[in-house]
Amino acid sequence: MAYNYIQDLNDYIQNDKSAKNDIKITLDTLKNIYETLYEITENEDSKLLNTDFDCPHCNNKLLISDLIDYSYLCKECDENFYDFEVDKSKNLDSKQTKKYTIIAMENNVNEKKEIETDENFFKALDKARKYFKDNINNEVYISDNENNLCYCKSSSEECFYDGYSKINLVSKDILNEYIKCWDEGKKTPIVSNRLYCVDGDFFVAVDNIGGNCWTEEFNNEVDALKWLFEEEINKNDDKGDEINAI
Repeated sequence: MAYNYIQDLNDYIQNDKSAKNDIKITLDTLKNIYETLYEITENEDSKLLNTDFDCPHCNNKLLISDLIDYSYLCKECDENFYDFEVDKSKNLDSKQTKKYTIIAMENNVNEKKEIETDENFFKALDKARKYFKDNINNEVYISDNENNLCYCKSSSEECFYDGYSKINLVSKDILNEYIKCWDEGKKTPIVSNRLYCVDGDFFVAVDNIGGNCWTEEFNNEVDALKWLFEEEINKNDDKGDEINAI
């Protein structure tokens, strides 16, 4: 996780050569640590490297990747895969139903409180936003039944988590400034490679993971999020109606 955040920071810094050099040294150090730990795990308890997911090419079970930049490895194909290249849906659906828990952090007492659980993420999102609106001093989170953080809303930020990276919901002005700064090679106003905003009746999303700053416009928030999460969009899906407030 730290490696990916530092990579995002490296993309964010444009002109500070000294800082970029320090980041490069840090990334190289993390790579070396990862490779050392992987080799130890492989020799001492290789079962820890197993996953439940299938190779997109040969359908054999994948291992955790031996390269820090990737997520999975197929030994039979001798190929590494990014997280988004692997279809996880059939594996996860066969194991258990996903459940999303809304958690509030009460600022006054600094305690976490479980609010509600839902099997539909977008319904959970709608409820989390309503809770935040009614309890403005609290932070609200959504986590799944594998304890992965999926969403966070506070007074300063609203974002969705996708594994090691996040997607930020920002204002129209911030998104436009982000695109302008990227186009001019300047420092962007936010450290993020994926973000979106509300623009009238539409949602404008930016995917800058590959450094190309792809931009798309959508009729509803669900489609914008699915595009940013690199999930297939069903044009007949009416889930967008389930999200009532931003």
